[in-house]
Amino acid sequence: EIDYLDVLSGGFFYFLDRLREEKFDVVYLNSLFSWKFSIRYLLMRKVGLVPSSRVILAVRGELSPGARKIRGFKKSCFLWLASFLSLYEGVVFQASSDLEKQDIENFLGLHHMDTKVLVASDLIWIGGEADQQSPKKVVGELKVVFLSRITPMKNLECVLETLRHINSPLSLDIYGPITEGKDAGYFAACMESARGLTDRHQVEYKGVVSADQVIQVLSQYHVLFLPTRGENFGHIIIEALQAGCLPLISDKTPWSDIDKEGAGVVVQGDHYKSYLTAIERLMGKDEGEWLGHRQAMNRYLDRKLTVINQLEPYKRLLDGDG
Repeated sequence: EIDYLDVLSGGFFYFLDRLREEKFDVVYLNSLFSWKFSIRYLLMRKVGLVPSSRVILAVRGELSPGARKIRGFKKSCFLWLASFLSLYEGVVFQASSDLEKQDIENFLGLHHMDTKVLVASDLIWIGGEADQQSPKKVVGELKVVFLSRITPMKNLECVLETLRHINSPLSLDIYGPITEGKDAGYFAACMESARGLTDRHQVEYKGVVSADQVIQVLSQYHVLFLPTRGENFGHIIIEALQAGCLPLISDKTPWSDIDKEGAGVVVQGDHYKSYLTAIERLMGKDEGEWLGHRQAMNRYLDRKLTVINQLEPYKRLLDGDG
C-alpha cells in the first residue's frame, strides 16, 4: 500500500494526522531542502510527533558542488544546523549515481552522522521514439536546443555567452519551465542577453514541453547544449540519446564517458571558451560524420540501459538491505 502526499494535499496538521493515524514502514522523501515535506517531517520525527519509520531521502543532486554554490550561505547554515540537531541520524540517503554517492558521503563525512548511502539509479522510460529522422547535417550549420528547467544550476547564461562569440549563424531554441521568484529574474536576464544575439543567430524561447513529447522535440535538433553545474542523474541526456540529438554537456554529470565513445561531447570546466571550441568543431561536421555520432549514441544507449534499468537496487533500498 502506497500513500502519496503532495503539495496540494494539505497543511501541517493534515500531514501530522495522516502520519499518526497509520504506521508506515517506509517514508520516502524527495529533496533535501524541501521545507514542506522533508524538513518538516524530519523535525516532527526528531521531537517524537510521528511514529518512527524507515526514512529514505532522495537528494536529487542538491549536494553537488555546483548546487551548493547557489544560495550557498543559506544552505551551509541550514546544513550546519541540521547536523547539530542530528536531523539525519538513521536516515538512508538514496543516490542516483556513484558520483552523487560521493557528494553525499563528502557531506556526511564532515558531520559523522549515523546514516547509509545506497545507489539506486533512476529508472529510464524507453518507450518513447522519435517520429522523424534527425535533421540532415550540413557543414557550417547547427540546430541547437536547450531543454531543461530555467535555473542558474542549468547554466543557460553559458549557452548564450558561447553564442555571443560565434560568428557563423546558428539557431538556438530554449524550452523549459520557469518558477516564480529568483528563477524568473534569472530567465529575464538571460532573455535580455539573448536579444543582443539576434543580429547573427536565431534565438527563441518556446515554452514548456510535456514529458511525452520531449524525445519528439529533441529529434528536431542536432545538439542538446547543457552546460549544467551538476546533475545527480540527467534524464534529459538519456532522452537526447534516444532522440539522436548529440549531448554537449559539462563534466558534472554521471555521463562523462559519452565523449570517449563518440556518443556526445563533454567539456571540462564551465567557461564559455571550452564550449566555443566544441561548437565550432561540431559545426564543421558533415552528414557522414554525424551518422557516425548517431550510431555511437545507439550503441552507448543500448549498453547503458542494461545496467541502469534494474529493480534490485530499489528492493535493497526499500527492504533495508545493503
